[in-house]
Amino acid sequence: MNATMNAIETTTCPCLYCHHAIEFDPAESGRTTECPHCGKETDLYIPGPAPAPPPRPTPDAPRQTLHALPSRLRPCPDCSRPLSPTARACPNCGYVTDKTPSRLGTLFLIIFVLAGLYAISRAMNL
Repeated sequence: MNATMNAIETTTCPCLYCHHAIEFDPAESGRTTECPHCGKETDLYIPGPAPAPPPRPTPDAPRQTLHALPSRLRPCPDCSRPLSPTARACPNCGYVTDKTPSRLGTLFLIIFVLAGLYAISRAMNL
C-alpha cells in the first residue's frame, strides 16, 4: 500500500469472484473496480455485520430423543407390531401389505391366457 492509502481510513470487502479481500476507501463504495487478485470486475461494498451464531441449548431445555419424535410407523394388521409405511411385508409375521400383483406374475398370466386362446383356436380349426 502507498503512504496516502495508509493515511486514509480504509475498509475491505471480498471480491465477488475469487473472494480475496480488497482494501478500498469507504467513499468508493458502490463503484466497480478490477480485483487486484483475479483481474475481474467486481463491486466494492461495505459488508454488513456477520450473522449471529445460533443460540446454544441451555441445560434446562428438554432434549429431543428418538422416542419423543413423531413416529411414522403403523401397526401391522395381523400382529400389531410396528411396521414401516413403505414395507411390503411385516418382518415379524410375514403379513403381505402390498396386495398388488407383481409385474412378473402379470406377464405369466398374460402368456398363459394367450397360450390357452391359441390352443382353443387350433382345436376348433381341426
